[in-house]
Amino acid sequence: MEKNKILLIDTDPATLDMISHALEIRGYQVTTADDCEAALDLISRKSFDLVLTEMVMEPVGGPEVLRRTKEISPETMVMILTGHGDVDLAVEALRLKADEYLYKPPDLGKLFFKVASCLERLRLKRKDAQAQSDLHIFKDVVASSNEAIAVSEPSGRLIYVNPAHEKLFGRSLEVARSLNYLDYYPEKSVEKHKEEILPTVKRGKTWEGVVETLDSKGRHFPFWQRTYATYDENGKIHYCFTFMHAFKERKAEKHLRQAQQSQAIGTLAGGIAHEFNNILWIIMANTELAVRTLPEGNTAHKNLQRIEKACSRGADLVQQILSFSRQGEFRPRPLDIRSIVKESLKFLRSSLPTTIEIRQNITTRSATIMSDPSQIHQTLINLCTNAADAMGKKPGVLEINMTDVELDQDETGLHDNLAPGEYLRLSVKDTGIGMEPKVRERIFEPFFTTKGVGEGRGMGLAVVHGIVESCEGAIEVHSEPEKGSTFHLFFPKVEKGTKPCPGAFIPSVNGKERILFVDDDEEIAKMGKEILECHGYRVESKTCSDEALETFREHPDKFDLIITDMIMPKMTGEMLAEEFVRIRSDIPIILCTGYDEEIYRERAREIGIKKVLMKPVNGRDLDSAIRKALEKNMESQNIRGKNIEGKEEG
Repeated sequence: MEKNKILLIDTDPATLDMISHALEIRGYQVTTADDCEAALDLISRKSFDLVLTEMVMEPVGGPEVLRRTKEISPETMVMILTGHGDVDLAVEALRLKADEYLYKPPDLGKLFFKVASCLERLRLKRKDAQAQSDLHIFKDVVASSNEAIAVSEPSGRLIYVNPAHEKLFGRSLEVARSLNYLDYYPEKSVEKHKEEILPTVKRGKTWEGVVETLDSKGRHFPFWQRTYATYDENGKIHYCFTFMHAFKERKAEKHLRQAQQSQAIGTLAGGIAHEFNNILWIIMANTELAVRTLPEGNTAHKNLQRIEKACSRGADLVQQILSFSRQGEFRPRPLDIRSIVKESLKFLRSSLPTTIEIRQNITTRSATIMSDPSQIHQTLINLCTNAADAMGKKPGVLEINMTDVELDQDETGLHDNLAPGEYLRLSVKDTGIGMEPKVRERIFEPFFTTKGVGEGRGMGLAVVHGIVESCEGAIEVHSEPEKGSTFHLFFPKVEKGTKPCPGAFIPSVNGKERILFVDDDEEIAKMGKEILECHGYRVESKTCSDEALETFREHPDKFDLIITDMIMPKMTGEMLAEEFVRIRSDIPIILCTGYDEEIYRERAREIGIKKVLMKPVNGRDLDSAIRKALEKNMESQNIRGKNIEGKEEG
């Protein structure tokens, strides 16, 4: 424990020595001064709990020491030492706000008592000041809290409500103090308080849950309520109530649960996608090779086409899982989605039952968002198909609306990834069977479905959720049993002046270049070599990254392009590409991966990789990627050549 600090001022050395020695024995930390100037210097530089000063000193005396001490540190206690019988001096000292006085020569018993008394008063003053400060802070915190807070006596009479409570229930503090807290609840909730909430609180526990409340106009509102006991300085119990919107609490819990599920399925998807896509690639490529060897009209063509269709379905399933987990191939760019929506609805018209009427209402002035055409198409198809299933064979209406909305802080507060601003709202509304709250809370979970076995995989809405979040948007769902469902999709709008960036199509041509193909899977290495040779390329395949690197190091000019897998033992495709570029900086490289995380693309650009391809890929698309990579590399070489010529001429 820190010692109390005392400053002792006296012109008599014997008195200084005697008093300081006695106080130090009692455990105090004592500093001494034998004149006013030294004392005033100490007071201006250091802090003391108590100052003991002689009243009569030259040139300024004790009153000046007293005045300066209170001026610098009002809380510091000051005790005046005055001669025996100097009553007038003692009275003067008290008038100057001295805290205590003592006659000289001091009686040590009285000295110790009065010193202890002064320090105890100082301790209480400091404690009271701290309590006042804490109370002020507490009041500020409670007053500025967004949560509605109320405190009542055991009888139920309200003694305090904060501003948020006043605003929420429409009653001022003055009105609230004339009410019982039970006046804020309908009869059913009053019974709940008496039978469940208060007994829980009286046992020293906190009660939490959703409670129906009444505002000043008698309207019913559900709120998430937390109730607990608090006690005053006399040990008297009071009840404290805090309220927040029940739907906000549910939204927060739901969002956390979905985030955890997304993370889990994302980890799973990333793990299985590489191997599964390798298998699909082998099947797809060998089917393509088999088709090339068969004459036109051969009956096996149909069988091979079924295999290709099954591979496409398998690849599509992986893409849906990856889209949900936000690891799928996603190339956002400024995109006006009005034409995509209209085309998707034309496609849907031919596939949906004729009993369903499709209505569209597109009022947006500008529907340009950052997205990918295929993702928007898939989102709309999934939502509309889901709506059609909800309406079944009965006549119904499928309504698609697209409009501009301005979201403020309150409206975006329920979504972690939304900021206030302009949004495009795409709404899909149906007149189907609707959903119970328990079903509505789970619809974005992967593999959750209310359909029978074999009727649905439970991925449609999970994929939609992943796509919308990839666009930095959000989804709101409104649905009640037998009243249909409405899905509102919010996409942040692109600033004016941003123009879409269309990509050029490069037709497939027969190649003749030399390619090094690297994949640790022996079947894929063989298949890749055969497919590329069918397109006219001269190919050398390797299944070991070390062997591929050594081959390239020995003959760096032997190859025009390198294709490498991403996930391989010993050395990843990224590491291998860095070594290739270190040996020959202008070598074009294509990286193949089973799961297309954006980090690969960013890193690929940094180390000079020309293209990142998502497995499985057919021969035509692979050939197209090779042509683009070679042409891009040729353009870069031409630009460098012109720059060198310009420098030489200069």
